[in-house]
Amino acid sequence: MEQKLKIREKKVENVENIRDIVHNIQANISANDQRSTIQLSLGDPSLFQSFQTSPVVEEALVQAIRSSKFNCYGPSLGLLPARRSHSNLFTFLYDYLI
Repeated sequence: MEQKLKIREKKVENVENIRDIVHNIQANISANDQRSTIQLSLGDPSLFQSFQTSPVVEEALVQAIRSSKFNCYGPSLGLLPARRSHSNLFTFLYDYLI
């Protein structure tokens, strides 16, 4: 079932930082839309015990750094497999089609 966020149109002027963007999005979500939102502006994730990095991820990062194959910026839009994975998880958890 395809559901899309319904955001009231409102002109946003002089957005200067990510907090302004997040605030404007939250302020413009339709009051009739009762679905929960994910807060992406929590700040430093190391302050939260639930955001501990897996040892498997740590080792993969160490191996990637030592290989010298990844000494550059990634694509600005992100890696397609990661984007697909996030989209699938988001759709599964929140019934939003992305």
